[in-house]
Amino acid sequence: MDQLRRSLLDAPIIEKDGYHYFVHPISDGVPMLEPGLLREIVIRLIRKADLEDVDKIVTPAAMGIHISTAVSLMTDIPLVVIRKRQYGLDGEVALFQETGYSESEMYINDVDEGDRVLVLDARTSSTPSPSSRRPERTSSTAPNTTSGP
Repeated sequence: MDQLRRSLLDAPIIEKDGYHYFVHPISDGVPMLEPGLLREIVIRLIRKADLEDVDKIVTPAAMGIHISTAVSLMTDIPLVVIRKRQYGLDGEVALFQETGYSESEMYINDVDEGDRVLVLDARTSSTPSPSSRRPERTSSTAPNTTSGP
């Protein structure tokens, strides 16, 4: 992980609305993401994760999509993107998202009860919110689903 380590040490830190953020191509899309860095991260994820029984890769929009797509392409595991937009498809489930600066609904499709998922994102919070500690949010299986609206 030499490229990742170097890129994180070199990443600028900015202040926005009272929060300090590091700016990095993996988590922010700027500066430009070099293919070698993405490759290094994806290879390491594939080597570390127990993918044998994974049915689907799940990622929230938007900054986890590039990592998740690359892992999906290399493993042939289908990819599901959790969207901020509701589509009203059968089986769509609303999820509550809470961060240090906002709350919102997100929507997931094509994940069924009993599915074994690998959740990937570009960044996780260092201070988990109470909602992120709920068992139904941290389970390795999909939440119970219901039919559309």
